[in-house]
Amino acid sequence: MKVRKTKVELASSSWTELNKFLSDMNEEEVIYALELENIRTTPRSTFMKRLNQRLAAVKIEAIREELK
Repeated sequence: MKVRKTKVELASSSWTELNKFLSDMNEEEVIYALELENIRTTPRSTFMKRLNQRLAAVKIEAIREELK
């Protein structure tokens, strides 16, 4: 699946934008957002924590779908 880079970059611009887009992001987009945050000179810990939470939720959703 192709990562929508502009969407991820926009989502990473502020906390409000991150939370607005986060529920619609797939695993690849969340991983890309994490990579963008790691590139920053001082990664924002709140962003990293929220992105990791979303990544865990996406993985759990995938596992649940496999078990059905």
